[in-house]
Amino acid sequence: MPTYEDLPFDATSISDPELAALLPDGADYVELPPNEGQLRELVLAAVAKDAACKSFLVKQTEKRDDDEDDDEESSLDDCGCPAGERTAVLAGLGLFKVGDLWVLHQTVGEPCGTDCGVALYRSLVVFASKAAGGLARVRKFCDDLIEASEVADPRRYAIYRWHLRHQYWRHESRELARPLESIVLPAATKSRVVGDLAEFLSSDTRKFYTQHGVPYRRSYLFYGVPGAGKSSLIAGLAGKFQRNVCYLQLCDKEMSDDALKTAIHRVPSRSIVVLEDIDAMFQKNRQKKNDTPLTFSGLLNALDGIGSNSGQIFVLTTNERENLDEALIRHGRVDVQVEFRYCVAEQASLMFENFYPAADAGLAGDFAKKLFEVLGDRPLSTAALQGFFIHRRRATAREALDGGACAPLRTRRATGGAARQRSISSATFSCDAAR
Repeated sequence: MPTYEDLPFDATSISDPELAALLPDGADYVELPPNEGQLRELVLAAVAKDAACKSFLVKQTEKRDDDEDDDEESSLDDCGCPAGERTAVLAGLGLFKVGDLWVLHQTVGEPCGTDCGVALYRSLVVFASKAAGGLARVRKFCDDLIEASEVADPRRYAIYRWHLRHQYWRHESRELARPLESIVLPAATKSRVVGDLAEFLSSDTRKFYTQHGVPYRRSYLFYGVPGAGKSSLIAGLAGKFQRNVCYLQLCDKEMSDDALKTAIHRVPSRSIVVLEDIDAMFQKNRQKKNDTPLTFSGLLNALDGIGSNSGQIFVLTTNERENLDEALIRHGRVDVQVEFRYCVAEQASLMFENFYPAADAGLAGDFAKKLFEVLGDRPLSTAALQGFFIHRRRATAREALDGGACAPLRTRRATGGAARQRSISSATFSCDAAR
């Protein structure tokens, strides 16, 4: 078995005489790492379409909930295959010539037993001659595949989670992106975040950061009550700006400073890194809340951009901002803080319009007014209000207005004054409204 020391391939096993004559000085070779799973599949799918390819892999594609409504010519899965097809064809193992490029798909080493079963390390290397452009040619090839995939189905974004034990970003799914218009937040809150992120991603901003030696990254703190739209806004931003969403679980007992640094360094390109419930790690005096090797300084270094990709975006979420150490959220480490509050009349009206788009003008405002008259000083989350509309999905707009707004309070009033001060939960609100 060959030992690969300074080459990601065994030069003596290259069978194509044209490529062999170019190695090692006449060609550039680029290995696509395992964490770039989607890009690897796009490359292998492109190779499989070449008439000279005789070695194939067939994988089952995930069934999508909206397949029956999709146009197969414009809706493709992660490998660029029509959404209606239940399998995707990829190139198998071998050395393939694709236009002016060569693609080597190989296994390296012996099978390795892991907690996930028996695995083979599969290496994917793309070659381009210096005369054809070398590295620039390989990058253009990959960029074209990514662009074609995004144009084919711009509505979807990929979700990754960091596999701590095996040190890679595991591709979990590809989700349907929510239009920002469907995310019911106060207009000022939504426009502030969208505008800030759009400005950060502009070419002028990148140049400014580079010229002044400032790490090119942006961090947001989403804080506030549960069920107020933090996760929904993240999903909307991912769809709007064509970003992956990468979730990091800091409370894992094996998460160390080095492990966090590795995770940030290996984040897939064009991603939003989400650190959920950031308050669950450390108390306000920086004391740990759980038994993990991760230190407070290690977390700060990760947020400061040390070892992170250029243009990295972080979103930290918490329900209890007051329990965070100020050093964690100071300006320069967290750039924008966004508070998510209980539902207001503007949101109730917008949600009514979303669920009843054909309703008469003015009904949405009437619903919001009546709802908050009945609620009084009791807060209501947008998640609870959404639950109400889902429970009454067969009701007309007029029925929702006439009977729905008062229903949540019928049971609460009978339970005493203390209960009246609590927020209306999603389960209580929706179930009472359905009576």
